[in-house]
This record gives sequence, C-alpha cells and structure tokens, in this order.
Amino acid sequence: MNKKNEHGAHVFDEALQKANEWLHEILEVAGWTNPHTAYSALRATLHTLRDRLPADEAVDFASELPMLIRGLFFEGWKPTNKPDKSMKTLDDFYNRVLEHFKSDQPVHPDKVVSSVLIVLAKRMSFGEIRQIQKQLPEKMREIWPPETISTVTEEVFI
Repeated sequence: MNKKNEHGAHVFDEALQKANEWLHEILEVAGWTNPHTAYSALRATLHTLRDRLPADEAVDFASELPMLIRGLFFEGWKPTNKPDKSMKTLDDFYNRVLEHFKSDQPVHPDKVVSSVLIVLAKRMSFGEIRQIQKQLPEKMREIWPPETISTVTEEVFI
C-alpha cells in the first residue's frame, strides 16, 4: 500500500474513532449499555432537528459535526419545504423523534433528546448552538440543556 492510500485509510479511522467517542458519550449521559440505542438516539434527534431548521441553517449546523455524523445528519434529507413548521411544541418534537427512533429497547423521548443535545452542546461551538436555538419556536428551545438556553426572545419561525 502506498503512502497516499495509507493516509486515506487513516482519515476514515479517525472519523470512525470520533463517531464512536460521540456514541460512547451519549451512552454515558443516558445511562444506556447498548451502542445501537445511542446510535438510534443520535440519528433520530439529528434528523428531527435537521427537519425543523431552514435548509441553510441545517447545512451550517452540519459543518461543525464530525465527518461520519455529518453523513448521518444528511442521510435521506430532502431540503425542500424546510423548515417543517408542523413541529411547534416539545411534544411535536418528541413524537417525531420516536417516529425516527429504531430500537427494541423502550425509551422516553425526553431522555433520548436531552442525552444527544447534552453531547452536542459540549462538542459544538456555543455560537452554533445559540444560532440553532434562535431558529426554533420559543417553546421548543426548552429541549436544550439549561446551560445552553438562549435568552433570545424573538422567534424566527413559529
């Protein structure tokens, strides 16, 4: 194998390691033991959040995600008719997460969402988290961990 191919494989090894770190952290925060549950939580929460954001904000948000998680974020995305304004409340958001969630283990949607968002808030820039919060109706901003809740009162999308 030449040096160029070794470097390419190394990039993917690092991307896989970083994705596994995120999943492990979600497991720790949630108190779960099954990595597939953490993966399903991450996927369901990211897809639901992505669909509630305007397309340009979703792309901006994704730019801060690690490579493999960014791919997961965009999986199956259709950017037309975004944001999905039918999600106006926390219950709407949680119900959508459950629709996306794929696991045999019964879960509480608030635990799924909060576990993922705690990790996002820890690993992404504060400015990006604030920008995403501003895009959500005020009632939905409560999904974020308390330390990241924006004091912004204007609602961009209701």
